Amino acid sequence: MLENTATVSNVSVWTDFVVGFNQAHPLFSIVDCGRGKEGADAKMREGLKLYASMPSCGLVLFAGTHDSGYAVRCPPLSRLTAQPLLQSLQTESLLSKVVMLNSYDDVPVDIRNLRLPSHKIDGLFMPEVRLGHLDRS
Repeated sequence: MLENTATVSNVSVWTDFVVGFNQAHPLFSIVDCGRGKEGADAKMREGLKLYASMPSCGLVLFAGTHDSGYAVRCPPLSRLTAQPLLQSLQTESLLSKVVMLNSYDDVPVDIRNLRLPSHKIDGLFMPEVRLGHLDRS
């Protein structure tokens, strides 16, 4: 997909980047989440729950402000899904460890209503969603 959107010139450029990034620091890693958006969501949810629950971890930066699904249940699935991630952290008194790392200027109202501290690092994220990235199936 990166080649299709002209993000990288070929697969070897991406492979070299991943190897370099993963070897740059013992705590750096790029994780293959598989195909589809839900795989990435599951990794983000479980990672956030893990680190927020660790007593030795005082702060978690969470770059999920683009997706209100972390704050509320999706209506068609609401009877099948557990409590939304950010609500469950609030219930467990862990939400105070979370600082939202804003990726876009438009933060969904459900996330804004949580009134979490937030931070934006200019140039860290692409300024807009690329159309090629919407089709992750």
